Amino acid sequence: MNRSATLTVIGVILVLVALNYWSRFARHTRGPAPSVITTGVWVQFGEGFPEKEVVRQFCDKCSVKNVIELTEYTVSAATLEKTALDAPIESGRRIDLLVQESEIKAIYFLWMTASQRVVLDIPLHPDRMTLTDWEFLPGVGAKTAAIIDGNRQKFGEFGSLEGLRRIKGVGSSKIEAWRNFF
Repeated sequence: MNRSATLTVIGVILVLVALNYWSRFARHTRGPAPSVITTGVWVQFGEGFPEKEVVRQFCDKCSVKNVIELTEYTVSAATLEKTALDAPIESGRRIDLLVQESEIKAIYFLWMTASQRVVLDIPLHPDRMTLTDWEFLPGVGAKTAAIIDGNRQKFGEFGSLEGLRRIKGVGSSKIEAWRNFF
């Protein structure tokens, strides 16, 4: 890679890091992130899409079918039976497609990472967090993230941010520190 390309890549990385920290600061101080449009839903294209890892904004009432229409693939009959294509899509979703011979054989619904959702001003939910997502929050390291994730696996969903109080070591101060993210 030549020097110009290297500097461009470094510049892009620095801008993304700065936006991530700015977004955290704006949420912490309860200020809005002025560059983020909060209407509509944000969807990340995953595996199987021509523009993999791209995040697009759709209207509030858009469905899975609207997102799939951006591809040139057809949906197999078996996939149609298993998937409610007309269901509205939730903001913060990541959609992966299993495509074989230009036909969608399966559709997988995941969630964007916590950092992506925070930057896009999409509230987090404790039941949609991965081990890595927990580490994104202030004051959460690998050990605490593992305890939270293990508790959810053993005892079921938290239901809300307040549900995290059942975990030893997660008290009022941590809940308040995380409130702006949820």
